[in-house]
Amino acid sequence: MATHAASQSGRTGASLRAERRDSDRIQVKGLWCDRGQVLDLSERGMRLNTLRRWSEGFSRSITIVDGPDRATVEARVVWCRQVGMFSHLVGLAFIDPTPDAAQALRRIADRQQADA
Repeated sequence: MATHAASQSGRTGASLRAERRDSDRIQVKGLWCDRGQVLDLSERGMRLNTLRRWSEGFSRSITIVDGPDRATVEARVVWCRQVGMFSHLVGLAFIDPTPDAAQALRRIADRQQADA
């Protein structure tokens, strides 16, 4: 049924996924983690501006601190694009965050959204 509605509206599965992904992202300002500047954040992942290229599929630990909240999560690189000589955008997906880390991420996102 959803496919039928999407085909009637002219939207593809990819555009519907992108729209759904955009809807839960919080644009952030002035938020940094131990790996670079956080550009947007959701419960499932984040977009990061870094100095170096990261390999797709690679996983690493990321720590975000905002006010009293600290979240350390394992994240997998979904994509990486060079946008300047020393600037790369990295799309990260969080890998099974602990309940405490997920709660801290929600508080950070809520605080960032309230400050926007």
